Amino acid sequence: MAALRQGYHVLVIDLFPPGRCDPSGMHSAIWEYLTNEPWHALPSHPLTLASYCARTPITGYVEPIGVGYTLPDMPLFLTPDHYIYVPLEPTYMAAWRGVPQRWRREIEPHSAPSP
Repeated sequence: MAALRQGYHVLVIDLFPPGRCDPSGMHSAIWEYLTNEPWHALPSHPLTLASYCARTPITGYVEPIGVGYTLPDMPLFLTPDHYIYVPLEPTYMAAWRGVPQRWRREIEPHSAPSP
């Protein structure tokens, strides 16, 4: 939060389920800290992507998503008036292609045995 107040723009990619310390996700915790306003994740879209622009007042651009959804491109602010889009899904897929098969088998859900 101090980074935003110092003029640093921030992009948060919160793909972990909400937890004990952030029951509505990281964006909710950040937003409530910055604005004292609540923000609640949708049950169908509990994960959050948020781009914060360090202008006055701080502005947040939020994209709620769910497990299995395609990651959208998200803005990353360079200045308060200019941003670039970060291609999250293509970047993730390129990184996934580099994961060894041994670890892919550990990470991917296993199919149920045939009857």
